[in-house]
Amino acid sequence: SPLPVKFDRVVQVGDSSGLQSPLSFGGFGSLLRHLERTTQGISEALDAEITRKEELTSLQPYLPSLSTMWLFQKAMSVKVGKNVFDKEIINKVLMSNFKTMDKLGSGVMMPFLQDVIQPTGLFATIAGMSVFDPKLVPPLLLWVGAPPVVTWTFHFLNLVAYSILYQMASIGGSALTRDMDGKERFLWNRQVEAWKYGSGGDY
Repeated sequence: SPLPVKFDRVVQVGDSSGLQSPLSFGGFGSLLRHLERTTQGISEALDAEITRKEELTSLQPYLPSLSTMWLFQKAMSVKVGKNVFDKEIINKVLMSNFKTMDKLGSGVMMPFLQDVIQPTGLFATIAGMSVFDPKLVPPLLLWVGAPPVVTWTFHFLNLVAYSILYQMASIGGSALTRDMDGKERFLWNRQVEAWKYGSGGDY
């Protein structure tokens, strides 16, 4: 997830913020996708005279959508010295993944291609891979390992929770901000944005 703010009056943006790994070649797209959120947050921080790192770190919130992407990176990497039991495992995973998303349609494919992970699309893709290519599941789990799968499950459950919380905040959140001061409104808006971007609601 994004790197927390470590200094007063300093906020990282783009690749330096950890919003997207530079190795995935998605840094520029991520910067553009988060541009409105970042500029609005900085503007509100200046208006409310918020400069302490403890408050500014809310501009770099935990995002389950980003954390769940980590397992995909894990499945497509090889540690130095690791025994590779199937030299085609990465190609097989990629092929199965994109074939499944193609069958599920553009509603699943397009967000993924733009590095936006949504709970419904992610669940449909994993379930689809299990149905369309069940023989790939055991070697894939063996390749990734149990601990990363457990960690990923935690982030996926948070992805679902963030999606629900964002929908709830979208319905009645505006009424809550009426009596808030500048600092409270800043922190609330950042939390809602975390739910939104953390569940792929920005697509």
